[in-house]
Amino acid sequence: MDTPTTGGLRGKRCLITGADGFLGRALSRTARAHGAIVSGFGRRAANSPLDIPWRDGDFADEAALGRALEEQDIVFHLLGSGTPAYAMQASGSNLHNDVKLTVAMLELLQDRPNVTVVFASSGGAIYGVTAKAAVREDHETAPISTYGANKLIIEQYLAIYHRVYGLRYRTLRIANAYGPGQVSTRAQGFVAAAMRAALNGKTLEVWGDGSVVRDYVYVDDVAQAFISAALYDGEPQIFNVGSGRGRSLNEVLEDVAATVGRRCEVAYSHERPIDVPWNVLNADLIRSATGWRPATDWREGLQMTADWLRAAATR
Repeated sequence: MDTPTTGGLRGKRCLITGADGFLGRALSRTARAHGAIVSGFGRRAANSPLDIPWRDGDFADEAALGRALEEQDIVFHLLGSGTPAYAMQASGSNLHNDVKLTVAMLELLQDRPNVTVVFASSGGAIYGVTAKAAVREDHETAPISTYGANKLIIEQYLAIYHRVYGLRYRTLRIANAYGPGQVSTRAQGFVAAAMRAALNGKTLEVWGDGSVVRDYVYVDDVAQAFISAALYDGEPQIFNVGSGRGRSLNEVLEDVAATVGRRCEVAYSHERPIDVPWNVLNADLIRSATGWRPATDWREGLQMTADWLRAAATR
């Protein structure tokens, strides 16, 4: 096994596409803590980070994107459809926005072999329906949603551009991230949605009977995985990022209730064909290659999430 890079991010110029998202904000904080020079790219919104330089522009504007990419050392590519459900509702536009525009970005990086691209893929959607065992990176990829299919297509383009043009890249297949800062009102983030429903005395809609199993990993641990992958100088290009522990939606609801001291009402609905019944990731590869491992205990992560939600409600 190749050894991880011993250097750091200090002084490296890092561009984050999607810096105003849940993962992007956490990554921005973590990268700056490592001494990186961080900037964001995209259309500035009300929730765009104000504590980093922002390169305003549409991802479809190649001229603006090209200027943003100039003199960068690392590009953390986090832009993409928010959820599998949303991707299915707008399959054509998301194929364009997620895949075609990412390929256009890779075209701009053809003659910049020293730039490393770190891509946020999906460990939950890439593999499709699997046996009840922690999934490794060499498992068959058979996505059952357009969201997962788009992620897989981008992964394949990265591999092609690496082979043909020498593009340096890392792909992170990420489990279900949770933690402070997650917006639970956009059909994503089950932990945040369940916690907000419990705190506000609301009813939570759950697709299926609650037996669906997912792998949850704390957002700051995911951010550290991005850093570890960006600095790694070995052979593997694809890494799973997860806890290796599965929890059913019903288990999460029980743990959320124990954390906030009250339980929410649940309205169980029909299952969705885009939801795999069981997904847990084996993250041994990134652990052995870079030394990364999730550092945040599940209960601790839930408590920090609850504390943030309570504080946010009083602002």
